[in-house]
Amino acid sequence: AQAGAQPGVEEKKAFQRDVQQQLDLLAAASLAGDRNALKRAAHTLQGLFRTFGHPDLAAQASKLNAAPDAGAAAAALRAAAQQAIRTNPARAA
Repeated sequence: AQAGAQPGVEEKKAFQRDVQQQLDLLAAASLAGDRNALKRAAHTLQGLFRTFGHPDLAAQASKLNAAPDAGAAAAALRAAAQQAIRTNPARAA
């Protein structure tokens, strides 16, 4: 989504699909203790959230890289992100 432009229906669906996919990868990486996979998913989520106007979630995703307890941070991000994509899937950045 371009700055100031409202995302279309297809963009919102793609955003929801991509976020859910990354949240699933994040959860799997957290359960497996795979720090590298967790960082990749967090980085991708950070970009998605920034692009689609969720700076608060982007900041939360960014913190995963430095979190001493990545599992708890991943669970918190997952819960917040799922709520956000249900209530307001994509906003103009």
